[in-house]
Amino acid sequence: MSTSASLLSSMILSYMDWAYKIKLYLIAARCWEVVDVGTRIPKEDSELTAEDYYDIHLNAQAVSLILSCLKPEEFNKVNGIENAKVIWDTLKVSYEGDRSVRKSNIELLQGKIENFTLKEGETTQQIFDRFME
Repeated sequence: MSTSASLLSSMILSYMDWAYKIKLYLIAARCWEVVDVGTRIPKEDSELTAEDYYDIHLNAQAVSLILSCLKPEEFNKVNGIENAKVIWDTLKVSYEGDRSVRKSNIELLQGKIENFTLKEGETTQQIFDRFME
């Protein structure tokens, strides 16, 4: 495997780990729904209802949690975006790509799995760790 393909694979796995952890964090904070489904942000000149204020608060909470967990280079990709779902989707496409890129990544991982071999003297834990890597 080329160095760039290996680097890409590790970046995707790092993103997947990050996304899983942040998703659980957002669920625990009770604001995952605004990231997963999205929320309607009312226009500035409209009169706000109690539900609008609640949605704005949940969105701001989710945005704050996501942004606080980003490295500067990831933050630069979403700087200025105030909608939690848009931030999440932007990061996802940035790391996973669109559907065709994801399909290529799956094929790449399938090839790695098919070529996985046991090494002499490896313990079960070492085999597992290497496989998960």
